[in-house]
Amino acid sequence: MSDALPDATVAHQPAAAEAGVFKGRLAKLVVKLLSGRISTPEAYWQLELDLLALERDLQSAITRRKAVADARERGKDLDHLRQALWHARRFGDALAWTLFRAQRRQLYPLSENHRTPVLPDGDGSRGMIAGAQGLYEQLGFPLLHDITDLLRVGDVTFFERDGLPQTVEIKTQVVDSKSDGKNTMMTYRVTVIAPSDGIPPAHNSATTSSRSPATQPALASERFHRQLKRMTEARAIATAEIGKPAEIAGVKTLMIEGVDKPAGSRWPLLRRLVRRAKQTGYASGVADDEVLLAAIYDESGIDSSNPGFKQIRRDLLGSGIFLGDREKNDLLVSSLPDSRGNGPHRYVPYYLYSLPRTAIVDMLFGRLVIISVLNAGKVVAALEDAGLRIQLGAKRSIRVFTEIQAHGGRYQVELPSLQENLTEMIMEAMPISYVVGMAVAMAKGAAEQAPLVLRDPRDATVWSSPTAGRHADRVRGH
Repeated sequence: MSDALPDATVAHQPAAAEAGVFKGRLAKLVVKLLSGRISTPEAYWQLELDLLALERDLQSAITRRKAVADARERGKDLDHLRQALWHARRFGDALAWTLFRAQRRQLYPLSENHRTPVLPDGDGSRGMIAGAQGLYEQLGFPLLHDITDLLRVGDVTFFERDGLPQTVEIKTQVVDSKSDGKNTMMTYRVTVIAPSDGIPPAHNSATTSSRSPATQPALASERFHRQLKRMTEARAIATAEIGKPAEIAGVKTLMIEGVDKPAGSRWPLLRRLVRRAKQTGYASGVADDEVLLAAIYDESGIDSSNPGFKQIRRDLLGSGIFLGDREKNDLLVSSLPDSRGNGPHRYVPYYLYSLPRTAIVDMLFGRLVIISVLNAGKVVAALEDAGLRIQLGAKRSIRVFTEIQAHGGRYQVELPSLQENLTEMIMEAMPISYVVGMAVAMAKGAAEQAPLVLRDPRDATVWSSPTAGRHADRVRGH
């Protein structure tokens, strides 16, 4: 049963208050997961369905608010509700991170697509949900991609206890409909499509339609073939051998794995800061002379007028994170969590932060925010200390180069962008050594593989080096 407000009430409900009601429903789901009360597959599946219902109700509220005549009022209303929807979708991401066991190279390739809208109610969605549930015994526990923002390739991923997760597209057809005046019984044909090296395509034997799945218009569409190609590529990345070149989507690819959880986590410091902030409203601390971390708390909600933001600027002066050469300092200020941007957020969702459950709920309601002020100049210095050459590019980008020897010649190789690794480091409260370790691993991989892939010293553009399971730029020799 939906907890959404009736339409008549919503029409007179301020958008901020309505968004608060939706966040209250979401908080109940969050507490269920974080308190360990979801202990069976049936309970986890119900959690998915409850989240889907919440997201649908939020999308309906957004649609209603779009009818408001005053453009300024409409914009503010939509901001409140869209923020609530972002929190709900990010909770779906948390479910995905949990089921995928935080395996980045399985998760990230499934995000390489446009954002998908909230799954509307209808024959297609009902058939897909029924099919996913019905295939549990055969394929494993199902995760609906449409409740997430991160998973944009495929419809459902099935999880077996010890096997590799299997992502599939599910297509449905209504083959029969019977009504007794009160209830309607629908019969669907459910067709499951997976990459050729995965499970074989299967369709529900309980249906009686004479139409062959191969003749379904959806299976002949260009969109379907693009999705199948993306699923195939994602599976190839997830199964490629670390440190050994493989050809993926026609490109020679080298999978590099750095240190996923380096020593020096910031979470012990952040837990102390959160405890103090809930007592005094503000607390800050410095980690390894690299980053200033601050926690701001206000029971009534935090806005830009909160005095904590001014205190951060004052605390920066004595933080010790600045380099002696002022030209090399470059401050990156981030909020945890951060809902900005239309792209997928490829880092651990804040629901899974190593913080008390009450702090997570406070972040959901905007009562608690964590601010990170990182001196990117310290990142550059650490990369240079590791023997890498750095060039600062446009829009504060960091270009990283290493030198390799192959076939009697020396080559300068540009490593793939570290921007995503830098974002992971900030948003997951990891030390700079995480980014440095990733860069060093890529440089080592380039040096080891160069003699094998550089067939012609005049043309070194023959391979690419994804990191953390993602495709990156081609490595070029100069």
